[in-house]
Amino acid sequence: MLYLFEDCELDLARVVLRRQGTETRIEPQVFDLLCFLIELRGQFVRKEELLDQVWGDRFVSGSALTTRIKSARQAVGDDGQRQHVIRTVHGKGYEFVADVRVVDGVGVGVESATDASSRTAAAGPIRSAVPPALHALVGREALLQLLEHEMTTTRVVTLVGTGGVGKTTVAYELARRLGGNYRDGNYVVALSTVVDEDATGEAFATALDVYTPQSTSIEDAIVDMLRARRALLVIDNCEHLVEPVAALVGRILGAAPELSILATSREALAVNGEHVWTVEPLDTGTGSDVTGHDLGAVPAVALFVERARAADPMFELNAITAPAVLEICRRLDGIPLAIELAASRARSVDVSEIARRLDERFRMLNGVRRGVDPRHRTLHDAISWSYDLLDADE
Repeated sequence: MLYLFEDCELDLARVVLRRQGTETRIEPQVFDLLCFLIELRGQFVRKEELLDQVWGDRFVSGSALTTRIKSARQAVGDDGQRQHVIRTVHGKGYEFVADVRVVDGVGVGVESATDASSRTAAAGPIRSAVPPALHALVGREALLQLLEHEMTTTRVVTLVGTGGVGKTTVAYELARRLGGNYRDGNYVVALSTVVDEDATGEAFATALDVYTPQSTSIEDAIVDMLRARRALLVIDNCEHLVEPVAALVGRILGAAPELSILATSREALAVNGEHVWTVEPLDTGTGSDVTGHDLGAVPAVALFVERARAADPMFELNAITAPAVLEICRRLDGIPLAIELAASRARSVDVSEIARRLDERFRMLNGVRRGVDPRHRTLHDAISWSYDLLDADE
């Protein structure tokens, strides 16, 4: 059966939405929501009815419905001001107001399960919670290729490494590249701001948009929500919550056979089936025979130059600046965060002066970085995060 309205076709047999003849990717809940509204077209539908029909016994926040309504409007062409398909009854619910023609679907063709599976995989992920990249990822191509292969055979991979080495950056880029492998896209649980182990489940529930009644535990609701998903779950910054995260990950892996997990942590989760990969500092070249001519191919130097040019478009790697840049990268041990902080100074401080002042690196590498993880604002913040996790003996 087909529902035809405006320039859209909602194909119930193939579970797809086509607009102007082109398939539009939408989440399963958005598809179900559209179907229910169309079936009750011309009638006011309360929010509670929609939540019961689309999510059933699963417990979600009111914002989940608002988000899906917004996605549905975008998919069918409502522009937010001219609600010619889905009308909002403020504070109460919604109404499908477009004219609908119902077609029984005879003659529209039959698609095999194999064809449908191939088409879905080719279309890429239905949804992605991974933020878009703000900068090019430098010096990690070989690692990413290895990790892409690893994720095809392993359900849980943990990226470990020292603070500021770029675990999160690598994880997010890997998730972007793997997007088309997961029918239900990806989810991100960022734990850097969670300070209490008892709040771990709540952090997961908030990130996954899962809510529970008093009669159901948060962990049960999380597991139930992910049970049938073919998706990638990215769990970022686990080191201070290793025990509760590991316990929850163990439950998820046991209940959701098509779910894969990519975690970042300064120590492994130590769960069954975990494969641990160390994210090493960037290569700073070997020996003293690296010349200005080929220095740009050294990953740490390439990162410095890329970030320095972002701060000062006139910056050049030449015979004068090259020795200082190489010294900076080596003295900072190839740590991307430290290199980026140093490079941001290139706008106001000569690179030779930056190199000279690295003996005071906590004071030097404290450039203003607004809108970033609090641990990454300065080098001191990054080191303090690790130090504060130690007990007195350590």
